[in-house]
Amino acid sequence: MAQRYQREIEEILRRADSSPRGGDAPAKVGQQGRPKRKSSRKGFIRLPGGGWPPSPGLLMVAGLALLVAAVVLRALFPPAAGPAAWAGVGLLVLAYIAFFAKPRFFMEKRWRGRIIEDPNPSFWQWLRRTFGSK
Repeated sequence: MAQRYQREIEEILRRADSSPRGGDAPAKVGQQGRPKRKSSRKGFIRLPGGGWPPSPGLLMVAGLALLVAAVVLRALFPPAAGPAAWAGVGLLVLAYIAFFAKPRFFMEKRWRGRIIEDPNPSFWQWLRRTFGSK
């Protein structure tokens, strides 16, 4: 068993020594081993933290921004201040709820592209794996 690991380490080191350096570096690789693609959409704004659903922090910042906008609108255009303030309060409440909500997705543990099974799964994990759909 130790010889197998030794051979694998030597193979990795040989490949690392023979890999190109500098400007000829290979393309970056994503999680599934496929090359990452650059976005073809020019001018697309990427929000910090990813896509949908937005993070609680981003919701809180948007809610505070709407509250500040409501204060400014109160002086400039009073009829729009009320809805902006209520929208800001609503976003703050939504951010509070989202902060304490737990994610409902199951994260697969992988190593070298293979799924790793937990040696001591909980009862609920066992039920999900046994009777759940994959």
